[in-house]
Amino acid sequence: MGLGDCDCHCICFGHSHEPLNEQQDSILYFNPGTASGARTGKQTAGFLKLSKENGIINGELISL
Repeated sequence: MGLGDCDCHCICFGHSHEPLNEQQDSILYFNPGTASGARTGKQTAGFLKLSKENGIINGELISL
């Protein structure tokens, strides 16, 4: 099963250490980034605040 086949509205992932908060089609893709600054040189760790409006999931990265 590919990600395009899932019945979900938000996919949270990590490992790449690159922050991402992006809507594609009706799916929100979220990666909080890195607490150590690995790869990017910036500490971007945080948490995701989710909201739902008109059936669309929105995400806001809250930095620590």
